[in-house]
Parts: sequence; C-alpha cells; structure tokens
Amino acid sequence: MFIDDGRMLAISDRIARATFAGGLATGAYFAVFGLALMVEIGPNAIAVALFMGIIAWLFGTVAVFLGVLLFGLPISLLLHRLGVEGIGVYAIAGAVGGFLLPSVIAAATGSGFEASLLIAWVLPGMVSGTVAAVYWSKGRDERLANGSETDPVAPNRIHDERMLR
Repeated sequence: MFIDDGRMLAISDRIARATFAGGLATGAYFAVFGLALMVEIGPNAIAVALFMGIIAWLFGTVAVFLGVLLFGLPISLLLHRLGVEGIGVYAIAGAVGGFLLPSVIAAATGSGFEASLLIAWVLPGMVSGTVAAVYWSKGRDERLANGSETDPVAPNRIHDERMLR
C-alpha cells in the first residue's frame, strides 16, 4: 500500500498530537496527585505538584509515544480493517494499551504487580492511553468530515480495473 507525502504528513501530525495530549494527561495526573499531598507536605505542595507534573509530562510523553507506535498504530489498523472504528472503541483500546504497557514492563523487569505499580504506572497509563486514543479518533473524524482524508477501502482484486485488462 502506497502512502503519499500528504497522507504520511497527516499520520505524523496525528501521532504527534495524540502523543502530546497523552503526555499532558500523564503530567496532569501526577500534578493532581502531588496537590493531594498538600495535607502531608503543607505549603510546599504546589512546588512538589508542579515538579511532579513536569517530570511526569516529560517521561509520560516518551511512554505515550512508544505506546502509540507499539500498540496504538497496530490496533488502529486492526480496528479499521474490522470496520469498528469509533471514539468509544478507541477509548477502550487506549485504556487497555495503557494498562498493558506498564504491566508488561513490570513483568519483564521482575518488579511484580503491587498496589504501588497500580497507582504509579497503570492508572496514569490508562488515563494517558485513553486521552491519546480519543485524540487520535477525533482527529481522524475531523479530517473525514472535512473531506481532507478519505476513508480508504480495502482493494478488491476481482473488481480492480487493472486486473480486468
């Protein structure tokens, strides 16, 4: 399947926007978590929350980018081939991907599945995966509505004009 420069640019743009949105969701998750520490830390909690949010945003953006490449794009292709693309399906797929990526990393490193893993990695992974997937889906829907991207149809060898010659 040949992808022209315009379509490749549109796909790259969608990947970048979904990654950025998912990374921001990760940063926001940890910033809110840091603000919840106000009871324990006191007035320094805002600085801690800001620091946690920025660090989580940086690492989260890298993690979301890897998740989009390793999980999101193949799932998007699968959903398209099955004809079941939609914002709800993408949201569920993003949450599942956000759950699986940190879980697989934890299993591979032998760190085990504990409550701290759930709070520190799986929940923000699910949030950022869902946000990235929804953002991906909305961007696709907007381009389809504007007519700037057509919904590709799987080639049918029997009805392909080149095969009839």
